[in-house]
Amino acid sequence: MKKSKAGFTLQEILVVIALVALLITGVLALVDPMTQFKKARDSKRKSDLNKLRTILEDFYNDHGCYPLPTEICYDAATDDDIPCHICGEEADPLPNFSLPCNSSHPEEDYLYDVQDVSCPQWYRIYTSLQWENDEDIIEVGCGFDGCGPAPDYGYNYGVTNPGSSLERNLYLYCYDPADTCGICGSAEICQDSLDRGSCLSIYTSQENCCNANPGSGGCDL
Repeated sequence: MKKSKAGFTLQEILVVIALVALLITGVLALVDPMTQFKKARDSKRKSDLNKLRTILEDFYNDHGCYPLPTEICYDAATDDDIPCHICGEEADPLPNFSLPCNSSHPEEDYLYDVQDVSCPQWYRIYTSLQWENDEDIIEVGCGFDGCGPAPDYGYNYGVTNPGSSLERNLYLYCYDPADTCGICGSAEICQDSLDRGSCLSIYTSQENCCNANPGSGGCDL
């Protein structure tokens, strides 16, 4: 093998270049700014929901009920506005406690779903985490944005009062290679189908699948 003037072979130089490239790629992956921004915003979202849970439990301890929409939501004109949205101090009238606000406000706000009675005994608060690989999305069982009040699912994270659970879409829909929108089942089953290639995209309803893929099979049912 021909030596360079520095005493290294061409093959050795190429190996060094490849190792440096791999090192740079690994470092960039670790410090990818967009990923870090998403994680930072998601960290605030989780913190906000934990703060809201503390506020609501304190409220319950004082009143024996969780807050009505008119007591906590900025867009609740009557008790019938369920679910509703929480953000900062935009409620009218203002509550006597401070409320956090989604970092993506006004495009996104925390969704407050509460029992539709005069003295609510349960609540659910939903949001969406931006970093899709967050393990907490798997932990709460909200893959593919399959959580939220029916029929308008679309959230992947949330918290509830003790003893309650988030509302989940148990049956997700798959757009498959045969150009058909059909049911694939739970988030776990759909993820397996996606990994195997038998599903190209997952949706929370057949309507959403059909709207995204006009003319697909099963959409005229």
